[in-house]
This record gives sequence, structure tokens and C-alpha cells, in this order.
Amino acid sequence: MKHLSSNLLGRTLDESTRRLFSLDTSILVEKASLRLWDALKTEVLWSKGREIRIVALCGKGGNGDDALAMLRHAFSAGYGNIAAIVASDKASNPGSRQVVSLRSAGVEVHAWGSLGQVEAAKLLSKADLVLDGILGTGASGSPRGEAADMIQALSFLSGVVKRPMIIAVDIPSGLHEAWSEGEACVAADLTLALEPLKTAHFLPNSRKVCGRIKAVSDVFPMTLLKDRSGPELLEETDLGALQPALVPAAYKMRRGRLAIFAGSKGGAGAARLCAKAAAASGAGYVTLYVDEELLPSMAQDLESMVVRPLEAWSGEGLDCDALLVGPGWGRGKGRKAILETLAGKGIPLVLDADAIRLVAEEPGILGDSEKAVILTPHPGEFEALADPSGKGCGEPFLVCLEEVGKRYKSLVIYKSHVTWIRGPGGHLAVWDGMIPELGTAGSGDVLAGLLAGLAASAIAQSAGQRGSSEAGADASALFDAARCAVIVHGMAGRSLGREKGWFEASDLVPVCAKILHDSRRSAYVEA
Repeated sequence: MKHLSSNLLGRTLDESTRRLFSLDTSILVEKASLRLWDALKTEVLWSKGREIRIVALCGKGGNGDDALAMLRHAFSAGYGNIAAIVASDKASNPGSRQVVSLRSAGVEVHAWGSLGQVEAAKLLSKADLVLDGILGTGASGSPRGEAADMIQALSFLSGVVKRPMIIAVDIPSGLHEAWSEGEACVAADLTLALEPLKTAHFLPNSRKVCGRIKAVSDVFPMTLLKDRSGPELLEETDLGALQPALVPAAYKMRRGRLAIFAGSKGGAGAARLCAKAAAASGAGYVTLYVDEELLPSMAQDLESMVVRPLEAWSGEGLDCDALLVGPGWGRGKGRKAILETLAGKGIPLVLDADAIRLVAEEPGILGDSEKAVILTPHPGEFEALADPSGKGCGEPFLVCLEEVGKRYKSLVIYKSHVTWIRGPGGHLAVWDGMIPELGTAGSGDVLAGLLAGLAASAIAQSAGQRGSSEAGADASALFDAARCAVIVHGMAGRSLGREKGWFEASDLVPVCAKILHDSRRSAYVEA
């Protein structure tokens, strides 16, 4: 499992590597630029001829040196239509080895100050590919001076009919961990990101300016990459380790018992989707409580589940390992009272959709008892949780995420083009989604069902026997279930997108079931 680093760590890795090996700066630039060049060839240049026009736009720092060295590698490989625009200080500095080497080979190297913004924009607009080496991880705050002008010149290219492909070296220039939409920043088509990848690459607002992210490894020594305090970057290969292990002799109760409170007039589809997804997760016994008017159709459609009328439930105890409340549930009369009763049961609780809105309206509804709770908001629901007044959180995203988790004493899954999970003790994980096919009605209901079903299964296993689970163990089991559900959901979306193109949320259910089952087979343990 990979961990992301802060920009601060990224800034110190160069220095630490040079100190470890007593290296000259140029040697480390050579290694990094070769890895970046190889990645660029693999990701982009393999499909293009050597006549394409490549321009490097470089600031004063190390990322500019990397981009210039990449241009030198391009020249060596036979790409003759190349040029560089560099910061005025770099152009006039006789110690700038990369500038000197390119000029020695006869490559055009222009100083930004001598070109002017108009001429620079013309030169950039004629490029097929622009290497962005203006700023790196060492930058913070809004860009200034020539760097700001360079970024602005690239932003003008978005209006060009045939604009060049923009490749960011390590991180799009101007991007930092406190970056907010509207600040000057390069919008890259591809980011060649040196490992360890940065948290800033995956924040909801900043992710879209990174384009496709390609990890570039083997630049810094492994001995310097042992810091595991940053957020986890979830990958498909993590799935097996996060699934609840099942014994071959497991029966329906041991596979997990889940009770779902979902559905209403006009919201029956959400209840069906989450219930079917719960079964697809491997949970063995699913009970669905719905309004009485929905009972006939639900009982017919969900023949493998127990479907009961909500009106007949009097608030008595529930024989289950986990609860799911909210998909398509509505916020009508009596819903808050039911949710408050359920929250008081001390059963691990997954809240989605309408249940989240009810909690945002009345945070005290969850009570003060120690229990495992997980909230699954999309961006609009997250804003309601972060600031019920509706004025907006106004804080960096990760600060808001932590505050929401603490305020509601819960784990949080922030569902978006990137999905962030805030686990026990503020532990963070992120899934790099960027799967537009998943942006379809009902997709979140499927995720909620998967999550709740996996949670029920995990809690049943961690408890060992009925009634023996503890809040801490339940929270840990929910965190594993959350990470597992998000990975499976994303994998299914990618698979269906490749196979079918656009799809309906119901298509996700059998694909998720197959992915989980095939992965779980290798996790079986002896009884």
C-alpha cells in the first residue's frame, strides 16, 4: 500500500538524497530526468513521430532543470524540433548547466524577459507538446513575477483551437496543498509525478488540473521513502488484504447480517440497488425495512432477502451485525425519530443519502454513545455536514474532512471523482477515481450497499461470536470495509466502462460480486 507525501517532504528528498550519496545536484537531475523521459516516451511519444514540436517552459528551480534535461534527452533521441523558454535569471546564469548544454548543442533557448509574453505565447501555441517546469513542490502561495506570467501564458492556450498537450513535471506549476480554485495554476493533460506522489495531486479541487497522473519511480532511495504517515493511496492490488476473511464452512449468519432502512414513494429504486449490492458483497442475511406501500413489489423483486414493513417495526432490538440507513428513504414525518432510535442501538451504523441530511439538520440525533458510525456524503451532503448554516466550510478540504469526522464522531467517505476516507484516529485513504462512467444515478446506492454488507461481514468475523464486538474493533472493521468497497466499486466502474461504455447502476452489482468473490477466494482461511 503506497503512502502520499506532503510537499514539504518532496522538497527535502532532493537534499536528503544528495547528502546520503554526497552527490552533485546535476547527477540527481540526470537520474530524475532520465526516468521522466522514459515515462514520457511510454505514455505519449510512442504514438508520435520525431518531427513533433516540443517546448520546455522552465522556471528557476529544480523542476525547470528536469524539464531542460528531458529536452536534451529528446535531442539525443532524434527529436530535432525542440526549444526552451527559461526564466531570465536561469538564461543569464553561466552556471546553469542544462541551459549551457542545450545551447552547446544548438537548441533554441529563449529568456522569458527577452521574448515578452506575446512572443512567448506565439512560440508555445506552435508546440505540439509543452513541458511545464515553471514551479515545483517548493513553491507555496500564489505564483509571482515571471512564474505567474508563464502560467498565464499557458492558460491562454486553452482557447487555441489546436492547443499543445501540456505535461507537468512532478506537479502542475502553482499547485500546492492549500490551493483553491481560481488561483493561478497550470492545467496539465498529464502529470509525470515522482514517487512518492503528493497529497496535493489528489485533493478534490486540485485533482482535475493534474490530468492523467503517471507515477515515476526509482528516483529517490527506498531508505528515504519509509515515511508511512501520509494518506494511503488505494490501489486495486490492496483489495485482497482488506476483505473480511471467510472460513470455507461459513454459513449465512457467519457471513454477516445486515438490516437496511431504505426506500420511500419515489425512492424504491435506491432501496433495491443497495439491497442487491449488499448481497453482492457476500453478506449472508439481509433484511430490508420499507414503507408498507412498497412491500408487495419489494418482496417480489428481492426474493432472497427478508422484506418487512417499516410500520410494523416498533423499535425493538435488531438481530444484525450492521445497519444501513438512508438510500431513497426520504425525510418525511417520523424519519428522525426512527434514525435516533437506530443510533441508540449501539450497532455499527452506515448512513447514506437522506440519513446524512437528517444528521446535518440535527447533529445530536446520533447521541453521545460510543459506536462505529460511517457517513458517505457526496460533495453537496459533505458541505451540509461541514457547515449546516450553508455559508460554506471555508477551510482546506482535509481540515474540513477531519472536522466533520470529529464533529459526528464518525468515519467519513467523501464520494467524488476522487474518494477520500477518514478513518479511526484521522487515518486517511484516497482512491483516485476519475471514472465519469460511474457518475450515474444509483451508483452511490450500490456503494452504500457494498460498504454495509462488507461491514456486516467484517464485524461478524471480528466479533468471533454474537455480541462480543467492541467499538474500537468495529471502527477498524468499518475502515477496512470502506476501503474495500471503494476499491471494488471503482474497479467495477472501470471494467464496465471499457466493456460497455455508459452503463446503469444496476450493471455494477454482478460485476462487484464477481470481483469480490474472485479476490476473496484467495483470502479463505482454515476453519
